[in-house]
Amino acid sequence: MYGPEWIQYRNDDKNNKEMYAATYYNRKEEILSTKMDTIIIRNNLEFTGTVFIRFDSQADAKAAKIAIRKYQTRLFWKRGIVLLEEEDQDFRPSQWNVRYAPPGSDIDWINLKKPRPAWNT
Repeated sequence: MYGPEWIQYRNDDKNNKEMYAATYYNRKEEILSTKMDTIIIRNNLEFTGTVFIRFDSQADAKAAKIAIRKYQTRLFWKRGIVLLEEEDQDFRPSQWNVRYAPPGSDIDWINLKKPRPAWNT
C-alpha cells in the first residue's frame, strides 16, 4: 500500500485516475506559486526570506526535511563538476536552512513583515 504505486486522489483528480505523484505535486506547486505571486503583487509585499510549512504529522515533516537535505547534498557534490542548471538561481535550494519551526506563540510575527537585515535580534 505504500510507495510510488499508491496515489491518494483529491476531488479535482476524479477524471484522471492514472496521475503519478510527481505530476500531481508539480501541478500543485505551479498553482501555489501562481497564488503566492498574486498575493505578493496584490498586497505590494516583499519576500522576507522565511517560509513556514505546516505538515499533517511529524513523520511527514521529518521525511520532507530528509529529502531536502539529500537534495542539497547532491547539489553540493555536483557543484564542482557541472554548472547547476537544475538549481534555479532565484529559488536556490542549496542555500536553504531547513529546521523545524517553533510554535506559533514563540514567533515574533511583526519582525517577519520586514526584510531579514532589518530584524532586531
